[in-house]
Amino acid sequence: MVCFEGCKGFNKVDDLLKASAEMLGKGSVGTSYKVAILDSGDVVVVKRAIEKLKKIKDVDGFLRLLGNSRHTNVVSLRAYYSSKEELLLVYDFLPNGSLHNLLHGNRGPGRTPLDWTTRLKYALGAAKGLSFLHSYNKTKIFHGNFTSSNILINHYGNACISDICLHLL
Repeated sequence: MVCFEGCKGFNKVDDLLKASAEMLGKGSVGTSYKVAILDSGDVVVVKRAIEKLKKIKDVDGFLRLLGNSRHTNVVSLRAYYSSKEELLLVYDFLPNGSLHNLLHGNRGPGRTPLDWTTRLKYALGAAKGLSFLHSYNKTKIFHGNFTSSNILINHYGNACISDICLHLL
């Protein structure tokens, strides 16, 4: 397992596999799980890819580039595990969900829509995250699937871009 800044409470694949997990959803890349690390109590998201990376020649170099990038408006890759059989990507868990769910999730009669100030704050945060990715380390990182479902809201109320470059899987 390769760990990056903020990788605490786990440093072996067994730490992730022994932890209690709740499936968050399935996508074109694989399945996402909310994982509570036993020893530390930290909560992370583990994406278990359906297939290994095939479209990138230097998988480790690419994941290290993503793992070493840090920005307030980008969900950080904390660790990854790559073998012949599988690829696990470990991210921070952001409990407030996606912008898509905030905009479209509750359609009931008591629904309170997001006010325009909050919408603008989220749009600005997402734009800052994209700007960072497009200029990071003289390497242009393109998201590949930038939608409101891939903008998560952190515990500070900031919009954070997730699922960066997963279209390459």
